[in-house]
Amino acid sequence: MPIPEKCSSLSYHKKPREPETDLLAAVLNLSYYDLTRSSAGEVAYRDALKWFLGDFPYSGEYDNHLFSFNTICGYLNLDAKSIRHRIKELHSHVN
Repeated sequence: MPIPEKCSSLSYHKKPREPETDLLAAVLNLSYYDLTRSSAGEVAYRDALKWFLGDFPYSGEYDNHLFSFNTICGYLNLDAKSIRHRIKELHSHVN
């Protein structure tokens, strides 16, 4: 049965994402996983916290680095400032 003409132009599928988007989302997700699933004394937790809060090799003068938190948030259209503020609130007990 042919598709009715007025429906043929409708798309029922989401627009495919670019591979770069998936890669950057994976970096963000892995860091979040490390932050939420690791204990405060583990290296993965400390590195993730530093990355989110901007105290990592990809921050400061390297903040435009492809894998910096700010760059990834910008590419994914996320509010880095709000995310960073919330993480600070949730993890303020860690020095």
